[in-house]
Amino acid sequence: MEKLFHVLAPIPPRAGGNAFVCTIGKKHCCFAVTDTSGKLLFELAYYTADEINGIFLNKLPELHPELNQPFQKVLVSYDHSRISIIPARQFRKENASIILNTLHGIDCSTIELSGYISESEMNIIYGVPREVHSWMFAKFPNAIYSHVYKSVIKTISKNDSAGCIRIDFCENQFCVIASKNNQLLLTQTFSYSTPDDVMYYLLKICQQFSLSPLEIPLVVSGLIEKQSALFHELYQYFIHVQFKNSEWIVHEDNEYPLHFFTVLNEIIQCES
Repeated sequence: MEKLFHVLAPIPPRAGGNAFVCTIGKKHCCFAVTDTSGKLLFELAYYTADEINGIFLNKLPELHPELNQPFQKVLVSYDHSRISIIPARQFRKENASIILNTLHGIDCSTIELSGYISESEMNIIYGVPREVHSWMFAKFPNAIYSHVYKSVIKTISKNDSAGCIRIDFCENQFCVIASKNNQLLLTQTFSYSTPDDVMYYLLKICQQFSLSPLEIPLVVSGLIEKQSALFHELYQYFIHVQFKNSEWIVHEDNEYPLHFFTVLNEIIQCES
């Protein structure tokens, strides 16, 4: 396991009255400890590993004993690619396994979860490694569980008549949310190794849904530096590139860009 970054406020939070929010993907795990409003950030850490499993999760409280304290609010948001979003009127919970197996293949190591997105009248169904969810549920039985797509979809603007693409970067993968006229067009996670990979997918999405790179905003968050070759490549094709920063109040000594933390912040704002 590798710790990519760790943000720690100089004044520790009071035990028992705070919120814990985390995202867990196939190869990454990040968490934050905040006040219950989700505005004041006390701690944030981001880890990567060959696989996020029970062995990894057992080590996390050893590295961060503060996670053993009681929290007033716990939000766990999964970031796995075994997922489907279905209009609410067509959703049947008993068909969740059939849909995921048809789209992604049979995987007996996962458990199916679901949730409702009221803003878009959609149901989201997704698979999570059974070992991971069992560990999280034993650790945080009263947590609210969801998928990262839910909080990002809630950010779709009602004034995007020309369209909009939201993109969030993790290590070697990125999540894309495309919308137009307040309608969700696409949610998907792609793997990449070079900037050309990212541009191929983005331009293909624009072509598929008649979105103009010269007109639509490209809203960027996650692990991407403004000085990177990837960001430079985005600007070669998209005119309106903008970073979406998190709204946490952080200590002035914080050295990391606020857009690194946006999705975690959106998750807790979504549930506050």
